[in-house]
Amino acid sequence: MKREMKETHNKQMDEIIKSYTSNKIKIIFGNTNNQ
Repeated sequence: MKREMKETHNKQMDEIIKSYTSNKIKIIFGNTNNQ
């Protein structure tokens, strides 16, 4: 039970990190493109 909770938590963290990093990349590339 606890292991399942941890696995779903890790998956959620992965999704958050992925979306966060992709947003960061978009912002960085957007800034360089605008200059």
